[in-house]
Amino acid sequence: MKTLVLLVICCGVFSACTSVTVRRPDSNLVIKHVCIQENPKVWVSDFLPVLKNGFTRHNIATTIYSGTTKPAGCEYSLSYTARQSWDVAPYLSHAELWLEKDGRQIGYAEYHLIGKGGFSLMKWEGTKTKMDPVIDELLQNGSGAIVERQLENQKELMMIAEVKPTTVQQPESKSGSESKRSSAPVAFTSKKLFADLTLYDGRIVGTNQITRAEFVETANGSGTVRLIAPGNNLFSGVFHSEPAKDQKLTVLSPKTRNTIKLINDSNAGVLTANDDHGTRLECVYGTLAPTGRAGGVCEDTQGSRYKLFFD
Repeated sequence: MKTLVLLVICCGVFSACTSVTVRRPDSNLVIKHVCIQENPKVWVSDFLPVLKNGFTRHNIATTIYSGTTKPAGCEYSLSYTARQSWDVAPYLSHAELWLEKDGRQIGYAEYHLIGKGGFSLMKWEGTKTKMDPVIDELLQNGSGAIVERQLENQKELMMIAEVKPTTVQQPESKSGSESKRSSAPVAFTSKKLFADLTLYDGRIVGTNQITRAEFVETANGSGTVRLIAPGNNLFSGVFHSEPAKDQKLTVLSPKTRNTIKLINDSNAGVLTANDDHGTRLECVYGTLAPTGRAGGVCEDTQGSRYKLFFD
């Protein structure tokens, strides 16, 4: 029986907010050995040693292999990804683990530092401190369907800027020699959303491959967006909601689009943006399966591909 564990460790403005999602493997499985596929795109130098030590702590032997071909006898295998953010020094801000049995996923774990840790000094904690609890949750034989834990009050992460009511002038109407001009105040609220834009395939630019995207929602599900790609390349564009079957995308390839699965394809978000050098960027985003987190995938005309994760 699989167990889902959702841990949201939240604090105030000056302390880190961490989201941990874990889907444990069936407790009836006896896992004694796991082959870990090395990910050369992960720049967190001690991530793989922390993984190995975590499995050893649960009396599970590990074998490290490179490439896509698993060594003979690898019934259980693990793949992973990890990303760094930058604030004076690099620190781990996101990681995912996929545990498989004979090519079928049986477990999953995600660590995410919400808002990149804000002003908290805890965001610079080491990889071991951050990942050991995640590995322990994945490998222990717990019970219960969903566990939610909230340690302190979380401040609202979505920054909402209220716009003053505007006045819409109605067409002039005349009655005899008199004319009347009517006006009706129309109030609306503009929402500002933020996301991490992560280059995962394409040109490697510097050591910091995680940058930011700013969404300003001026109507329900649509608005303007600004994204800073690695290398400080600024994209500006628009976004809106559109069913998957109606999406007319020319840059985002079906292969890239299919690297994510959305819970509701009929209400997916579509983003298109351009920079000053003629590069076009297209993204599709929504609620990701199986985590339920808001995110998406992007591709530009230079062949670079990105992951999009909302705060």
